[in-house]
Amino acid sequence: MLDMLAQLVAQYGYGLFFVAFGLGPIGIPIPNEATMLLGGSLAGQGSLDPGRIYLYSLAGLIVAYTVAFFIGRLFGHMLLRKLRANERFRRPLAKVDAMTARYGAKALIVSCFLPGVRYLMPFVAGATGVPFRKLALFAYTGAVAWIFIYFMLGFHWGDEAFELMEGTGMASKIFFLASTLLLYFATRIIVRRRKTKSGLAG
Repeated sequence: MLDMLAQLVAQYGYGLFFVAFGLGPIGIPIPNEATMLLGGSLAGQGSLDPGRIYLYSLAGLIVAYTVAFFIGRLFGHMLLRKLRANERFRRPLAKVDAMTARYGAKALIVSCFLPGVRYLMPFVAGATGVPFRKLALFAYTGAVAWIFIYFMLGFHWGDEAFELMEGTGMASKIFFLASTLLLYFATRIIVRRRKTKSGLAG
């Protein structure tokens, strides 16, 4: 898989990162995590420009989230019925429902870190009437954080990061815990700032 990704990057350049994230919802078989770790690793080796990798990847993910949201807004009720009847989507949609019930719109941040629901959550948000401003606040913030974490892992640790991602030992559990804590505190800061601005506006 890694050799294939490296060959694709050599052939298509930075555009691969936009395509890998932007076309994720329609089943492009390129794992986001592996793509971002590879991008970070190549940037760390000096083969590619780190800023362009990050921006192309972020742009692709934001486009995918936005398109999924508006598809949900326009056709969500009809498509959701079909997806819920499909065996393949039943479990990830159940996760989306559980996360939404627990965290509300902030589930858009958490979902960025979960491959099975990453692209489904904005679609469901659009279908259930979540305002676009909340998608922009939470989903885009989650995208910035998620891409940064995986990019930096690849940039600094390269092959070790791939082993960490694929592992099931203590190291991977520690990384998941650290990512979750980072996500939690980032969410708290965003919510607190919004409340402060609302208070000042009042």
